[in-house]
Amino acid sequence: MQHRSVKYKSWLRSLFYGGCTLGAVLLAGCKKEPVAAAANVGVQTIPLQDTLRKIITENILLTNNHPWYIEGWVYVSNEATLHIEPGTVIKIITPLTAYGKESGGGLVITRGAKIVAEGLQQLPVLFRLNDTTCNTGWKGIILLGKAPQTGAGKVLENISSLTGSTGLAYGGQEPEDSSGVMRHVRMEGMELLLRGTGSRTVIADITIQPTGNKPYHLKKVSLP
Repeated sequence: MQHRSVKYKSWLRSLFYGGCTLGAVLLAGCKKEPVAAAANVGVQTIPLQDTLRKIITENILLTNNHPWYIEGWVYVSNEATLHIEPGTVIKIITPLTAYGKESGGGLVITRGAKIVAEGLQQLPVLFRLNDTTCNTGWKGIILLGKAPQTGAGKVLENISSLTGSTGLAYGGQEPEDSSGVMRHVRMEGMELLLRGTGSRTVIADITIQPTGNKPYHLKKVSLP
């Protein structure tokens, strides 16, 4: 009887430790594999109004289900990202000056902010003028980055008259800085200006047609 009791206790002990081992194996088998942290894209807000004005300070998304409008010069600042879906149409509205003439307009991506306008070959992002008869004032997109500027000047004295703003800084000591992505984009009646944009900025497959001139295509822009 005593011998049977010892055997029974031994069997319980084996069952207990064996069960723990099996449980540990099952738990280990159910444990999730480590997953790399997702890129921090932040929260994107779709604007309630279809017209963008003045300054953008948060991440926003422009969808392709209706046209969007940019009134005058709009500045993306505060390290925000302007994300634009493929096939989106954005029209530039140029307001009148005090002298009754139409001024310029467009987008300024300030240092630290980004634009992600990544269209498709058959579905490009389209920037165009709301009034195609307007031929006064400079219209376009300006990207300002943190990369060393090879040209003279660290402030936009040379184009401050275009935007009406002074003291917009660009350049720095970050050659691999990124001002975002512009790929498969068409710009009609507009131009593209890059200042201090770093090597991680992607500018590819851009068709630009300045007012009164023939269009030209930028296959890929090599940045410092």
